[in-house]
Amino acid sequence: MESNIIKNNGILEVTLKNIGEAKSRVLESLSLCQAGKCNCQTKEYEKLEKMEIEEGDNNLVIKLYPKDGMDLDINEVNKCIDTLK
Repeated sequence: MESNIIKNNGILEVTLKNIGEAKSRVLESLSLCQAGKCNCQTKEYEKLEKMEIEEGDNNLVIKLYPKDGMDLDINEVNKCIDTLK
């Protein structure tokens, strides 16, 4: 699985490519994060207003929207993405 994160107007867009059989496990982990029960060792989810997930055949695009006045740290989010691999 390959990942790429870009920041556009404060919104982080995480693309996971070649996700294969890990897709259901990744989606389950992301649903925990949406519920505020993230498995990764960061507090970035506390800054999260909402998360949108777009599913493709062999990829996922996750859009992370920060709360007003907050800034999501790409490096911290990347650490979380690494736990999904």
